Amino acid sequence: IMGFTNLLLKMTGDKKLTDWIECIESSSKQMLHLINQSLDIFKIEEGNFHLQPLEFDLIHLLQKLVKDFMSISKIKKISLDFYLHHKTISIEQGSYLILGDELLLESLFANLLKNALEASPVNNKITISIYSDKSHKIAIHNMGVIPDSMKEVFFKKYSTQGKKEGTGLGTYSALLIAKAHHGDITFDSSKEKGTTLIVTLPKEITRP
Repeated sequence: IMGFTNLLLKMTGDKKLTDWIECIESSSKQMLHLINQSLDIFKIEEGNFHLQPLEFDLIHLLQKLVKDFMSISKIKKISLDFYLHHKTISIEQGSYLILGDELLLESLFANLLKNALEASPVNNKITISIYSDKSHKIAIHNMGVIPDSMKEVFFKKYSTQGKKEGTGLGTYSALLIAKAHHGDITFDSSKEKGTTLIVTLPKEITRP
């Protein structure tokens, strides 16, 4: 599909057709990414995944995800605030380099950010804080609450509640990806403070 769309883009000069072909190309790339990601998740589950970490800009990745989920944030009137080392930053201007598999970590943060947007009350805000001590820490906070019945199974496979289209694989795969990076995900949730998920990733990863 991707090969033929590339050929069509070279053959047509019609603006409307070009837009449609680019939509097909974008969708096929996304599908390929999902297939590769599913294979990687399977390898992680089986213990056969070999991480090949590369340096990339985490804030640039988050900037892309904010655009991807802009429709949800607009519908629910949710603003996103960003902090780097406990200081407010503009997502368009910040920079923070980490080591890891960028596509897998994009999936991890996409799952967590989407969950935060869906769980957050309307007319509210989500806070993403990036800081470090011995490890990289990325905290995602919203004022929604994880039900008590879900807390013990929050990262379990197929565990979901109150979502018509929920598969129960989002937080499960996110934790698998974090563990594959020798990291972790923890959470704290209460009616008074809302919910905070903290992703911990090592600053150095030993390559095989």
